[in-house]
Amino acid sequence: MRHHDLVRLERELAIQLPRQYRDFMVAYPFSRSSWAGDLGTPDDVDLLLDLNREKRQLSSSVASGDVFFIGSDGKEADYFIRLSDPACGVSAYDTGTHQVSARTKTFDDWLSQLRVANESDAISQRAIRKWWQFWK
Repeated sequence: MRHHDLVRLERELAIQLPRQYRDFMVAYPFSRSSWAGDLGTPDDVDLLLDLNREKRQLSSSVASGDVFFIGSDGKEADYFIRLSDPACGVSAYDTGTHQVSARTKTFDDWLSQLRVANESDAISQRAIRKWWQFWK
């Protein structure tokens, strides 16, 4: 993601993104075809804008102006960071129950989990290839 994309996110959502998230997005390490690139923490500005404009029933313990949604699991969880959290920990919002749960204490821990998930996804994809695809 480019700097002007981050500026657009901040301007349109009227927020200030944490430095850790900005640095990560500028040096984005995942391909768009990976789980992290597609869902977990995508680098698509329009997708992130849509994700953050969705109406949600957040609990009173979560101030809506302090939340930035960074991705999804593609099923029932949307991932977010609290803009006021210096460690930039990641939480999950369950779209069915409207419950919030902590996923990681720091953004670095989140990145480690994304890397592990991507590796697991890559192994699964290799395992389901047809026999002739192994010759490529």
